[in-house]
Amino acid sequence: MRILPLFPLLGLLTVTILPVRAVNAELAERKTLVTTKWPSNSITIALSSSLKNPGDNIVAGTDVVGAVQRALRRWSSIASVTFVETASARQSISAVENGDGVSLITIADTPENTAIFHDSELTGCTRVFYDEVKGSIVEADIVVNPHPVSSEGLPLRFSTDGTPGTYDLESTLTHEIGHLLGLEHSSVIGSTMQPRQALNGTYRLPALTERTLSENDRATVRGMYGPNNNLSTLEGKILTSSANGETIPAAGALVWAESIDSGRVVASSITSPAGSFHIDGIPAGEYRILAKGPHLAQVNAADTQALAARGGVIRGAEVVDYVRIRSGIHTALNVVFVPAATPSASMNPAWLGMNGELSTTPVPIEAGKRFTIYVAGFGVDEVPGSGISVTSPFMIVDAASLKRQAPSASNPVISFDVTVAANAPAGEYTLRFVSNTGEVSFLTGGITIDPGVELAVPNADDDSRFFVTHHYRDFLGREPDPEGLAYWVSQLTACRGDQDCLGRRRLAVSGAFLGERESQDLGAFVYGLYRSTLGRAPRLEEFNADRRELQGTNLAERKITLARSFVSRPNILERFPAELNAEQFVDRVLMMVRDGSGVDLQIEKPALLALYDGRPRGRAAILLKVIDNASYKHAEAKRAFVLLQYFGYLRRDPDLEGYEFWTNALKNRSLDDAMVRQSMACAFLTSAEYQLRFGNVLTHDKRECSR
Repeated sequence: MRILPLFPLLGLLTVTILPVRAVNAELAERKTLVTTKWPSNSITIALSSSLKNPGDNIVAGTDVVGAVQRALRRWSSIASVTFVETASARQSISAVENGDGVSLITIADTPENTAIFHDSELTGCTRVFYDEVKGSIVEADIVVNPHPVSSEGLPLRFSTDGTPGTYDLESTLTHEIGHLLGLEHSSVIGSTMQPRQALNGTYRLPALTERTLSENDRATVRGMYGPNNNLSTLEGKILTSSANGETIPAAGALVWAESIDSGRVVASSITSPAGSFHIDGIPAGEYRILAKGPHLAQVNAADTQALAARGGVIRGAEVVDYVRIRSGIHTALNVVFVPAATPSASMNPAWLGMNGELSTTPVPIEAGKRFTIYVAGFGVDEVPGSGISVTSPFMIVDAASLKRQAPSASNPVISFDVTVAANAPAGEYTLRFVSNTGEVSFLTGGITIDPGVELAVPNADDDSRFFVTHHYRDFLGREPDPEGLAYWVSQLTACRGDQDCLGRRRLAVSGAFLGERESQDLGAFVYGLYRSTLGRAPRLEEFNADRRELQGTNLAERKITLARSFVSRPNILERFPAELNAEQFVDRVLMMVRDGSGVDLQIEKPALLALYDGRPRGRAAILLKVIDNASYKHAEAKRAFVLLQYFGYLRRDPDLEGYEFWTNALKNRSLDDAMVRQSMACAFLTSAEYQLRFGNVLTHDKRECSR
């Protein structure tokens, strides 16, 4: 086990011009109650000519201008901000004493640019000129470090292709543009605005997650610039009550809101010295509010010790387990914690990771898989397996998997396994720890699901290649073949950005996958195995496992092999014991068929009895003949069809109400009708549940289905 070097801070330098004063500090450290933002939502950005002439700090062949434009687009696609790009021959940022009125992005190796990096491990810096009274930004310059070095003093470089040992340039720029807009550093680990950047190769993976904006980033920037339609505000004060009855502000504490439905971290705030917090940009919904702290630099070490001595530090606590945020409504929340809620500190999880490595940056995981997570920090070895959880219904920690690893850098290290549901939404999730003494601690937003990390679109599903690729995986259970992928992608790219055309083509492509013979044949066969023996449809996990057995050449042989293994499974033998004779076995199968679908196959009984040989291959042959019966297939086709939509689009087992709604809707419709398939496809494609699998931004709605 190794703990990776502490990753460098992404820099921010601020400069006040009214009154004229230079401040070398983070925005978060300024003692002002005025929100720092641009007075207009149209911001002119000058792209330095240096972007087209990278130095040795940029890997050869890197498209620097493209990285800048993608980073700008990530913010402008979320908030009501328009960046007006201009070209500039300027190479250097403005001097700290006097701005030149040009907001410049540069990578030039000049003395002025190098001088801003008081710490050579910084990857980028943003110098902001603003009116301290009004809070209006008048200029902001971004510079990428011309000479980045590692903690060991070794030179480093930037890239955009995930080259191990380099920093991702687009992630650096996206973070710095957040500062240009006035955002401060975030204590949510999975946020783009969190203060540290990982090298590519951390966790043995490309470090690209800071390219994409977390829900927390989006809530913050929308709270500043809009759009504010249907968004709400949560504010209040958090106090603690000491043993002598004194009420003390919980200063510098991180307060965050998590969706109860998903567990995703949605928005956050840091409490003021008076214990007040203010969270903008929260969508309507049901949330739990949590807190821990103090955090960042709001409270210095001496103040922290004084607060702790008086009971004013929240180690980790649930402020409220339920609050309903209504659309566009301001919600107030004031809480006083009693001393029991703030035990003395004995636990401080500070590092997390995977693949045998630890870091201070988020752990990227994928839906539908199992991962081993590592955590290190003071006291983590005092946490039992039952005391570890992810605050999400989509993730389960296996308590029995808890292991104590060899300590690293004097920190105890533990590992445990987390299973992620196939339909887990994209977003940031929190790890929760409860020690043997009852102390609670969190790694807020330490786990991230980010399928669109390489795509500069608000939702990954809007990328044509991504859209087609996951349709192969979701509906056919396999990776796309090159010819098929190229064909379907071309159907979408032929629209050349025409949104009406693209909307129609997306439905047509998706409907084609839903009605694809390969999808229907494999799906109907697996469905038939379960329906004809257990009287129920397969569950998603069962379906996926059995469909994998059918992949490859010679499908007929694979069906026979699967059927033979299927009839030998314990749950099937429980329903159809091995000692059943031919007539008993066939009668039970025909009864299951009749009770489930209303189809009477008694006329087939003699032929079925002739296939029985008392062995699995005979039983399998009977099931194969029943499943392939035209009347039975027709009777079950619509229910199987609806099931495949839940499995493909939503990656979950259907809820009874929704399942019955769709099967009833198909009663008098033909599955051969392409319009029927596209109509149903549209309902699923435009649902929030489907879109949230691929990103936190909803870019489609049901109105598209009536065009």
